[in-house]
Amino acid sequence: MRFALFHCIPTIIFSGCSHFAQLPATWESAIPSQADSCPSVDGTYLDKGELSNGSWNPSLIGWLCPKPSAGKKPDRVQLKLTGDTLQIRTLGATKNEEFLLSRQRGEFRCSGGFLQIPFSETLRREYVSAIGSGTLELSRTEHFLVVNRSHQSASLVIFVPVVVIGNNYGRFALVE
Repeated sequence: MRFALFHCIPTIIFSGCSHFAQLPATWESAIPSQADSCPSVDGTYLDKGELSNGSWNPSLIGWLCPKPSAGKKPDRVQLKLTGDTLQIRTLGATKNEEFLLSRQRGEFRCSGGFLQIPFSETLRREYVSAIGSGTLELSRTEHFLVVNRSHQSASLVIFVPVVVIGNNYGRFALVE
């Protein structure tokens, strides 16, 4: 009895989950790029995308810039990579915005044929506090921007520590 209780206490005290998605076989393959060069991600995309498991529709601007200004959400997002600067513009919103990410400031990097954007996030609600980080890996197909959003977070839910590790694939249709 004492042995079983000793092994159950950590399970009761700590909780966690992991989810690792695979790129669906039915999705188009990425346009190849050199391993250390940035893929071409230039284009205008629908802000509302689809997840690989179809569970909900992610927002591209929500993934790229977690704290856009209040108001009507954009219906399109324009990306343009020029040298060491990634320009992100919202289109069709109450107030169109522009965000600039710099490779020299470490706001994005190119590795393995992907454009990678590191992110961090925090959440505070009545019974939940969380902190996390991750990476967005962007690549292009002929008709879509494909984003692999990997993340790890630690949270406290009603005094129970919870660890979450995983990734999600999302794709956003190219409109021009």
